[in-house]
Amino acid sequence: MDGTTHGMDGKRLRGLVGGAFDRRLETGWTPRIEHPFFLNPRLHEEHEKAFGEFLSAAPVALEIGFGKGLFLVGLARALPGWHVVGLEVKVKLVKAALGRIDKAGLSNARILLGDARELLPRYVRPDSLEALFLLFPDPWWKKKHFKRRMLSPEQLREFAGLLRPGGLFLVRSDVPMVLDLTREAACEVDLLEQVASPGMELPITDRERRYIAKEVPYGEVCYRRRIGESDRGAAGSAGGAGSGKPGGETE
Repeated sequence: MDGTTHGMDGKRLRGLVGGAFDRRLETGWTPRIEHPFFLNPRLHEEHEKAFGEFLSAAPVALEIGFGKGLFLVGLARALPGWHVVGLEVKVKLVKAALGRIDKAGLSNARILLGDARELLPRYVRPDSLEALFLLFPDPWWKKKHFKRRMLSPEQLREFAGLLRPGGLFLVRSDVPMVLDLTREAACEVDLLEQVASPGMELPITDRERRYIAKEVPYGEVCYRRRIGESDRGAAGSAGGAGSGKPGGETE
């Protein structure tokens, strides 16, 4: 397997994240992290096989940019029958989340280091995710960084295609512009239908915990992938994202 890194449209991803991660994309190099729940399918065929088996063995929830992993670990703890996947570009945050997984004694979570725009189209099958979470994404304020935002109609269309019919897509932010961008982009994605709530109790993130303590306002927008007539039987038998009740903190 080569280390060449491409996006969903086949273009190179340099410039989409910045800094050290951009340099890793250029070389295909990934820091060595030894942990049974850390997978590097780009460089190891056995990890690619293991990740595929993990994704196909149970309902899957995926978080993009999990920070220190409070939400991810809380979700995995609350939904032991699900498999939870986290994607992150910062090595120190990957290690922090793996430590939290160990402390919680969980076996149903896996961590990948890399950009979702590269990893998702390569390793996650269409129509397969029960839930996809994008929590407090970087708003990328500077105009020259707009291309790094993950809330374009094209990107949301790709995300929606990964969800099973009825699957949940949720964005949470303290920046109104981020929520507005999500709503505007989703209006151009026929597969997504906005819903009032996720229909499930969700754990909080590290940032959310700080905001609650400081009374900083934040919000969220929720969508479900539309269910067509041909999808209704499969969606009903699969059990929607609302069939679980994840909640609580994990320290």
